[in-house]
Amino acid sequence: PRDLVEIFGTGGSFGIFRVSSTTTLPGEAVLVDLEHTFAALDDDVTEADKALRGTMREILTAILGYQYLPRWVLGDVEDTTTGLELKVDRMTLREAVTAAVKLVDDRGIFFEQTDTTWKLHVRKLATAPTCECRLSRNAAGVELEVDDHELCTRVVAKELPGSAMQVEA
Repeated sequence: PRDLVEIFGTGGSFGIFRVSSTTTLPGEAVLVDLEHTFAALDDDVTEADKALRGTMREILTAILGYQYLPRWVLGDVEDTTTGLELKVDRMTLREAVTAAVKLVDDRGIFFEQTDTTWKLHVRKLATAPTCECRLSRNAAGVELEVDDHELCTRVVAKELPGSAMQVEA
């Protein structure tokens, strides 16, 4: 869990993903659950009881500034609305980014991972579907699962410098 992998298809890279859990089916296979590296923003939180104000770019820049290990940077922001406000209170950065983008209608989050620094873009959403998803049936059998969903990577206390401490996992 937590290793990064890049997935390729016939058209090139599908992006970089983080292993969230593995399941071993003895003598058969190892199943690997992946999450997009956008989930890495769940490893950090915003300040307590803070209002972020300004344009979408200013708010997202402030949110990404809370990263302990800065992997995500802000790219294109197709919105110039002023006077936006987002109240945060120890939200994960992924929750905060998502909430900020929802302040304006018809905008979505798009990713670019062609380098070691990943870019997050906010762009106008397409009006027609651009993809589809087909799910297969679950396999029956023995499963051994390793899962990091409840792994704690931060400590919050007034006595710590900056009121928080990040722990690398």
